Amino acid sequence: MSFLYFRANRCTRSVNNATPRTNLMKKVLSLGFLLLLGCQSETRTDAVNKGEGVAAVGKDTVSLYQGLSESAIIGTTRNQIVSTDTISDNLYLTRYIGDNRFLGTVIWTMVRGRFNPIWQLKDSSDFPPHTYSFVDYNSDGKKDVTILSGQEDVFSTDVYLNKSTTTYSTDNFESVHRNWNNYSVIVDLDGDGVPELLDSGNEQVEPEERPEFFLSDDVKSEIDRKYVEIAQVKGANNFHFNMPQRFRVSNSFLMDSIKVMGCEDEKFIDKTCNYQDYLDWRIGILEQLEKDSRNDTKYVNALISYHKRRKGCK
Repeated sequence: MSFLYFRANRCTRSVNNATPRTNLMKKVLSLGFLLLLGCQSETRTDAVNKGEGVAAVGKDTVSLYQGLSESAIIGTTRNQIVSTDTISDNLYLTRYIGDNRFLGTVIWTMVRGRFNPIWQLKDSSDFPPHTYSFVDYNSDGKKDVTILSGQEDVFSTDVYLNKSTTTYSTDNFESVHRNWNNYSVIVDLDGDGVPELLDSGNEQVEPEERPEFFLSDDVKSEIDRKYVEIAQVKGANNFHFNMPQRFRVSNSFLMDSIKVMGCEDEKFIDKTCNYQDYLDWRIGILEQLEKDSRNDTKYVNALISYHKRRKGCK
C-alpha cells in the first residue's frame, strides 16, 4: 500500500515583518505576475477591438473599447486592460494594470451600447486579486463576487454581495466576508443549489502552524471523491495551486477547525452546524488519520472533538 505525505502549513507572513530580501523577491514575483497578466490582456484587448466576446453586445465596439481603456475611474487614464469577464447578463468585470502595477477592478454594464461603470475596487498592493468567482449566495437572482488575492505565501478571500443598480455607487457590491489567511472554497454541501463557503476557520494575522500528515491511497481517493461532489458549483473558480494531484486535499482543510459560511438576511454567518452529514464525513476521515501512528494523533483527536462540538451547534 502506498501513502501520500502532505505539509499542512500555509503560514502567512505579515508584510510589515518582511525582510529586505523578502521584499525584493515579492517585487520580482509581482513583476512576473504583471507580465503574465499583460500577455493575457493582449488577447482580450484584441478581441474587444475586433468586436468579439464582451464587445459583441454593443454595436459601437470602438467606443466601447475606448470607454474601457480610457476610463479614469480607477484613477489614471493610462489604464491597460488585463481581462474582461462576464458576470451575468449585461454585467461585466474588467481588471486594469498601469505603470507596472495592478490598479484595480471595475464592474460595469452597457447602456445604449456604451461603457457604464457601476462599481470599482482599487488595489495597488503587492498581493493583488487574481481569481474571481460569480455565484449567487443569497438566491436573489444576482451573481455575487468572490475574490481571491495574494501570491507567494499570502492568501485572502473576499465576498461581495451584489446589490447593484445601473448607477455608479460604492454600495453596489457590499463586503460581507473576509479571511486573510486562506483561499476559501465555494461548495454546495447539501445539493440545494445555494452555495456555501468552506473556510479554514483560521482568521489570525499569524496563523498557527499545522502538523504534517499522511494519507493512504484509499483515504485520499475518498477525499477527492467528496471534493468533486461538493465543489461542482457553476460560476465557482476555486484555486488549485497548480497541484492537480493534491489541491483537493489542500482545499478540504483537513487539519483546520473549519467553518461553513452562508448567507442569511443579507449577512454572511457561520452555519457549520447545519451540515451534519458533512461533519460526520469529516469526523470519519479524521478517525482514519488518527489510526495512522505517523500522524499527530493528539492534534487529530482535538480536531475530532471540535467537529463533534460543532455537530451540537457549539
